[in-house]
Amino acid sequence: MNLYVSIASEAERLEAAQLFQKVYEEEFQLDFKRFDDAFPLVFPSDVLLIRLQESRLVGTASLMRPVEGLFPSEYIFGADLSGLVDPLSLAQSVEVGRLAKIRDFPSGVIAKAVMLATDKYLHSRCLGGWVATVKPPLYRILEKTGLTMTPVALSIEKTGEQAECVRLYKGSGILAFRALAESTAAAFGTMSHTIGEYDIQLLF
Repeated sequence: MNLYVSIASEAERLEAAQLFQKVYEEEFQLDFKRFDDAFPLVFPSDVLLIRLQESRLVGTASLMRPVEGLFPSEYIFGADLSGLVDPLSLAQSVEVGRLAKIRDFPSGVIAKAVMLATDKYLHSRCLGGWVATVKPPLYRILEKTGLTMTPVALSIEKTGEQAECVRLYKGSGILAFRALAESTAAAFGTMSHTIGEYDIQLLF
């Protein structure tokens, strides 16, 4: 079966947002009104749509650019990127996040689709790297690919409503990192686009 990955048009972004909101409300009991009040910054992004046979939306992720000098991981989770790289390199990076999938679809397939799409996106936009904050299971999947991930400390404590919103998502723990485009290409660029019964096709 074919799995198609594309960048959402303005009209399609609502469909991705609805899936993301449904998943995070069910899995993390996230109150989006409360979250948006606590974290009002909106990050410009390109949204990935992952469709089965060109119709059913089974997953989504976002490639986000910084606002006011901050990536979402810094603004929401308190990641400290200040000691990693020079500002120019960060300006040529994106954050990969807002990953969501429908409940009955294999998580490994969605993860691989996002990996392949991330590599192509970085190359096509001439970007230097990417940032992410993920749960431990996804971090272990990325480790197995050979991707070089530079750990980022989550050292900036949130307080009040922000702290409570983050607590709901963090659960037993999250991990932040940065990866360079060169390492991403080495780890993801030679991957097979087939996993099990699914053939992943990138449409951008």
